[in-house]
Amino acid sequence: MGTDYMELFHEAINNLKVATGNDNITIDDKMDKSVCINGIGFCCEIKKTISNANVFSVIDSINNMNDEGMPMILITNKLYPKLANTLADNRINWIDKAGNCDIRHENLTIKISGQKKITSGNTSSVSKTSETNIKLILFFLQNPESINWSYREIQEKVGLSLGTITKAFDLLKTKRYLVQTDKGRRIAMREELIEWWQQQYNEFLKPKLLINQMSFRTPDARKKWKEMLLPEGMYWGGDCGANLVDGYLIPGEFEIYSEVVSSLLLRTGAVVPDPNGEIRIYKKFWIGDEKEKLAPTLVIYADLMGTGDSRCHEAALRIKENGI
Repeated sequence: MGTDYMELFHEAINNLKVATGNDNITIDDKMDKSVCINGIGFCCEIKKTISNANVFSVIDSINNMNDEGMPMILITNKLYPKLANTLADNRINWIDKAGNCDIRHENLTIKISGQKKITSGNTSSVSKTSETNIKLILFFLQNPESINWSYREIQEKVGLSLGTITKAFDLLKTKRYLVQTDKGRRIAMREELIEWWQQQYNEFLKPKLLINQMSFRTPDARKKWKEMLLPEGMYWGGDCGANLVDGYLIPGEFEIYSEVVSSLLLRTGAVVPDPNGEIRIYKKFWIGDEKEKLAPTLVIYADLMGTGDSRCHEAALRIKENGI
């Protein structure tokens, strides 16, 4: 566990102690990452960032832990209200860096809100990944054999500079997702890489890709969304993409990726312009063309994971189980 994680751990516990005025909150020096509150020992799981894209993975991870029967507390930098509610709904205790918390165990209940985090002038951007890296790593995940191509071969296929390709490889090596063997390079820990990639995509790239929003002209048009013929160069993602993959998820949101002018969708007669509409049109970002008007399965998976919705999370896991 790195020093930055332990700094977060100690700062969160100390700020909780200050916010509650409770001297019976102590860090247990005999056990790694554990805290004692009013005589009850808790094992702590430290995650710097909790987002829509990883909240259910974190919940699953905590629920699968068995630390000698000790109750668990999640420690993180910051939690938005929706995510805090999701944790509460799943009975996950948490403390943030500022000392806000929601802890419920047997007769112990502590809930603190409104504490402000003291910001430092040296904000780290180490975790942030460049847009081109996100695009290139998706290409490698879609085409595993390409990881062992020469830099020139990759450049000819993806149209990115050799410097960009080098930086992507360096990043993957640093994260230990790329290993060198006697037979050349290969991706390691593919499932973990997929989870890391979708979190980076949802946090750093996808918000920048939104180019337009629209609404269905009528409730009937919404109900018959499958009958709307997308113009050439547009692809279903998100809920709709998942529905077209396995028919399991009934769409609650409508996401389309486009490499053409978004206004072409108006020619279907099924939609109208609406800056707050439920149809979100994003700029196509992946390398290569897709068939059947569908975004790549990995992109659909990422869209579902990024919603923070339990229904979409279940659909995403179904897609993952069938292979992505």
